[in-house]
Amino acid sequence: MISQLDRIEEKLDRLLAIFDEGVIDNIQPDILITPTETESDKSDSTESEKGGDEDISPRHLKNNHLCVDNTKVVGNKCSNGKTLTIHARDDSEMKNVENLINKYYNKDFSMINMFYVKDKNLIKLDWVDCPEYKICPELLESPSFKFHYNNMDKFDEFIKELNGSKIRQQSIWYPERLPELSSLENKKYNCKNTSTKYPIYVISKGRWEKRTTIEWLIKCDIEFKVVVEPDEYENYIKQMGCNEKYILALPTEYANQGQGSIPARNYAMFHSKQDKFKRCWILDDNINGYMWNNNSQRVPIEGDVVFTFIEDYVDNYKNVLIAGHEYSSNCNYDMKPPVMKNKRVFSSILIDNDLPELIGEGWRGKYNEDVDICIRTMKAGFTTLLFNNISSNKNATGKDKGGNTDGIYKEDNHGSGVLKTQSLIDQHPDCVTSKIAYKPPRTHHVVKWRWDDNELIKRDNPCAITPVKLILTKR
Repeated sequence: MISQLDRIEEKLDRLLAIFDEGVIDNIQPDILITPTETESDKSDSTESEKGGDEDISPRHLKNNHLCVDNTKVVGNKCSNGKTLTIHARDDSEMKNVENLINKYYNKDFSMINMFYVKDKNLIKLDWVDCPEYKICPELLESPSFKFHYNNMDKFDEFIKELNGSKIRQQSIWYPERLPELSSLENKKYNCKNTSTKYPIYVISKGRWEKRTTIEWLIKCDIEFKVVVEPDEYENYIKQMGCNEKYILALPTEYANQGQGSIPARNYAMFHSKQDKFKRCWILDDNINGYMWNNNSQRVPIEGDVVFTFIEDYVDNYKNVLIAGHEYSSNCNYDMKPPVMKNKRVFSSILIDNDLPELIGEGWRGKYNEDVDICIRTMKAGFTTLLFNNISSNKNATGKDKGGNTDGIYKEDNHGSGVLKTQSLIDQHPDCVTSKIAYKPPRTHHVVKWRWDDNELIKRDNPCAITPVKLILTKR
């Protein structure tokens, strides 16, 4: 059972994550929980945890939300207007923002509890000999709040006086962005170690003309294999113009099974294991690069270090079956710990080839296979690792033609999410519910991650982590 202290910490971490442009999964309206709550109170806490939404009460609105123009917050998102995150350099500058808010909207700032990034120092795992991972210190003095509105004429007048011009983006700084957060703009890192320990497989279907992940790997001179349906093999050969050794056509027993990418993922593991590798990388085909995160900045990086560092780290433990990169959109100024255990891993995955034998089955089903396999891994007592210090720039699901977009997602009422969500509920009714989320409205899963007790087991003879040497260049 999750302890009350763990529950409180989890809730606070979620609150810290609600910041800037990032999209955070499974944010609950009842962010704060008091130490006096009983276990029965917690098990019966919010409608959102049961799959529904509920208006945030005034008590919750103190969590850095300001609503004007009769806007309303539901599930920590504005249900009937637009949202702008306003950052100020410090408290004195925020006072100027407050004065303008009072002038245009006559709102009482005493209801607002400003959000401040915390230097949480939450590296609970071993980070010895690992790359630097710090928060921008100036950011700790910078307050922010969520401003919800719908009267565009009044908003334009307010923003013009505040910022000097009309604005349509999701966040602004007053009077200007911290220069420390802009120091590496238009820069990128290059870092090539030697080569990856484990083979890289790109799972691709119907995207021989738009080869996002493949082109990034080629640009970085990283070896890989792209796994394709046999009837698309010649199309990939022709469009890629590369040696056939880089393209694997699925054998008959794995081909055109109507399960999206799942058979190809299982084949990648089988193929890798046949070549005597302990693990393999399985990448979606719509990743347009990776980011190196430090000092509250996300900087593009090119080179195999995005894989080799994680390989080194994971190889220090006996019981990590799945690891990978967080989405860049979920890595914000607040800076989560550089690596977190027992979380879901999407899209850019390092997986143990013995996983099917260890947990009873490999990739399965038709939808949400990555969430499912992570849940089953943790239920079996093993661990996952999700890395925030290196993140992937994956295109949004359903954005690119081909892949699952034109296949199983189209079958799901063109991406409504109903079938995807229900399949996960059927597989894990003990920890998965549904909710209506995002715009346009769609059904989405909510997972209660309850496996913090799955501790990492370090190897008796851990391997050394290869030093990371970053070279900063212009983009």
